[in-house]
Amino acid sequence: MEHSSAAIFFGVIRLKVIRLKVSKLKVMMLKVMMLKVMILKVIRLGVIKLKVIRLFAFGFRCRVA
Repeated sequence: MEHSSAAIFFGVIRLKVIRLKVSKLKVMMLKVMMLKVMILKVIRLGVIKLKVIRLFAFGFRCRVA
C-alpha cells in the first residue's frame, strides 16, 4: 500500500512540475510574442519615418532645383 501511495504522491509532484514547466513555457512564449510585436512595430515606425524623411528630402530637393 505504501508503495502505491508513494507512487501516486510522486506522480502528483511530477504532474505539478510538468504543469509549472508548461506554464513557464507559456509565459515565455507570450513574452517572445510581445517582443516580436514590439520589434515589428518599431520596424514599421522606422520604415514610415524613413519614407516621410525621403518624401521631405525629395520635395526639398525639387524646390531647391
